[in-house]
Amino acid sequence: MIIDCHYHLDERLLRTDELLSRMDANGVDKIALMAPMVEPFKEPSAFLVSLLQFLLTHKQLRGIGKSLVANFDASGDVNILGKIYKIDKDPDNVPVFDAVKKYPGRFSGWIFVNPRGRNDQVKEFGKWKNTPGVIGVKAHSFWHHFKPVELAPVAR
Repeated sequence: MIIDCHYHLDERLLRTDELLSRMDANGVDKIALMAPMVEPFKEPSAFLVSLLQFLLTHKQLRGIGKSLVANFDASGDVNILGKIYKIDKDPDNVPVFDAVKKYPGRFSGWIFVNPRGRNDQVKEFGKWKNTPGVIGVKAHSFWHHFKPVELAPVAR
C-alpha cells in the first residue's frame, strides 16, 4: 500500500476528483490531507529549487538560503520572488474532513492548529478529534511564527 502522508488539500490548485484520478494513475492508495496555509503560488523553476536546496544543505551557505525563504512582512505574510502571499492564520479544517467523510478509504486527515491564530487550538482539536479518519495534529511553527512549546495546551 502506498500512502502519501502530507498533502495540503486546496481546490484552487487541484480539485478532489482530479486528485483521486492522479492517485489512481500513480498507484497511490491513500493520502493524509491537511488544510493549506498559504495562498497558491507558482512553483519556482527546478533550477531555483535546486539552488535553494543546495544553499540550505551546506552549513557555510545556509544563512543565504534562510534569508531567501524566511522573507515575511510585518503582518506575517510571505514574500516569494517579489510577490506577497497571504498566510492563513487559521487553516480551514472543514474541506479536509468533508473529503475524508466522502472518501474514507482514500483519505485521512490532520487537524491543523495554530496557537497564534484566532481559533483556540484546544477547541479546534476538540471539534475534530473524534471524527473518523483523524490521524493527528498538524502545526507549522515556521509559517505561523510560534515556538513549539506554545503547542503544549493542545498536546496535553
